Amino acid sequence: MIVDLIIFLKRYLLFRFLFFYGGAFLLGLIGAFAMPPTSVWPLIFISLSGFYALYSFQTAPGRSFWLGFFYGLGYFVTGLWWIGNALLVEGNEFAWVWPISVIGLPTLLSLFTATAIACACVLASPQSLRGFFAFVGCLALSEWVRGHIFTGFPWNLYGYSWAENISLIQTAGLFGSYGLTLLTILWASTIGFLAVSSLQLKNKILFALGIAATFSLCLIYGTNRLNSAPTIYRADTAIHIIQPNIPQAEKWKAENLIGNFEKHIELSRYNVKDVPAEVRTAENHIVIWPETAIAPVLAESQAAREQISNMLSTYPRNAKLLSGALLRQMQDQQQQYTNSLVALDTQGALDPIYHKSHLVPFGEFIPFQDYIPIKPVTQFQGFERGNGPESFFIENIPAFSPLICYEIIFPGQMTENKMRATWLVTITNDAWYGDSAGPRQHFVHSIFRAVEEGLPVVRSANTGISGLVDAYGRTLKKSTLNQNWTTQVLLPYPAEKQTVFSKMGNYLFFSLCALFISLSWITRAHKP
Repeated sequence: MIVDLIIFLKRYLLFRFLFFYGGAFLLGLIGAFAMPPTSVWPLIFISLSGFYALYSFQTAPGRSFWLGFFYGLGYFVTGLWWIGNALLVEGNEFAWVWPISVIGLPTLLSLFTATAIACACVLASPQSLRGFFAFVGCLALSEWVRGHIFTGFPWNLYGYSWAENISLIQTAGLFGSYGLTLLTILWASTIGFLAVSSLQLKNKILFALGIAATFSLCLIYGTNRLNSAPTIYRADTAIHIIQPNIPQAEKWKAENLIGNFEKHIELSRYNVKDVPAEVRTAENHIVIWPETAIAPVLAESQAAREQISNMLSTYPRNAKLLSGALLRQMQDQQQQYTNSLVALDTQGALDPIYHKSHLVPFGEFIPFQDYIPIKPVTQFQGFERGNGPESFFIENIPAFSPLICYEIIFPGQMTENKMRATWLVTITNDAWYGDSAGPRQHFVHSIFRAVEEGLPVVRSANTGISGLVDAYGRTLKKSTLNQNWTTQVLLPYPAEKQTVFSKMGNYLFFSLCALFISLSWITRAHKP
């Protein structure tokens, strides 16, 4: 009866537009609520299966393109509306761009979904088994493309709908987040495919059982991996994570710079009464400050360095500070800025060890700036790029790789394989986005990166969510939004064995994509 209704509605242009494209938009909107912070994972099944049912009635690539476009638009507008908050911070001269940012980025991202659906339609009819394989392979591949092209933006991958299911997340240690995304598309769209498929009932049942088996195997694998790998802490190394909770509108006012800096100092002082017993006996203490915690004038101030030195001297043994800093230097008679991570010790020496390399378009640099004469949202002329993922070996600190803000969202771009790190430190400032889904979604990336790399992740946010995630994605410590927060805890060890993904990157994911797209050709003898 539903099929007859759809066929009837297709005869009338207005009804067809509202039913198919409006329905696709609504289903995309529903799918967005499977993402953090709501994380209602059954909604991704309703969303993708409902969308597949609509898609199955499209016989032309052009119509499939627009159906995919409106689905993506509903998904991305709902999931990414918070991005515009960065433009509403008090004093920001680009507030007028807010409507463009709220609809512009989702529109661009929707083109990837649209192209994937059009390509799948070209390969085979969606009512056939071939068409289903093409749909899964093309849509998953488009997620990788949007995560890489034009600097990439792999936010709210479909696989992140499992953010609350740590057992299923373990699959990312094998296939990465893109691989888990492919599996999620497979699982979540199967019901829609079976509802419209031309397969015989017996074959539908066998197919459903096969898909359920892959889900069960991933769940069993993840559960066993977690049960066999408890969190093990280093007895010799303690970390002290600082979240100063400074509102973005107050962060860069000249009259507030010293007060903001002193707040970091006070939150960081060692107070034995607040420190757990196991932390007191650690040989090495690492204090972590968030992104741009140190302003240029303070980075260049001997008095500020002495304050840091005095703070570190309150610790019983080897203490170092790893801090975000906005650094400047003169180059060709012009000031150049870097968004950096610096290391300081009790001698007051400041060592710039890492400069952010994956910069935010229009936030930290302007693409084609010679032709677009505007300033980035950061209100500086833009940042110079660093050298990319690096690992560092500093006295009394286990080998680590730093990531600044945006860089944590890119699977497979965390550390150097030749100089393998033993933990990741990510610093950020999510005050730009206020009390929204953005900071909560940002924290979830730390969980997935930890599982992919088999490395613990230490996260310090100016405000947002700071915390500690072990090498298996367990959240051991976690702040809340808009909270002055500190924690003292021993640093966990990395996973006992290096993960498959950290060795092979996305090769297994590409193999799965190739398999599904190839199956759309291998099974071409099957008629819809």
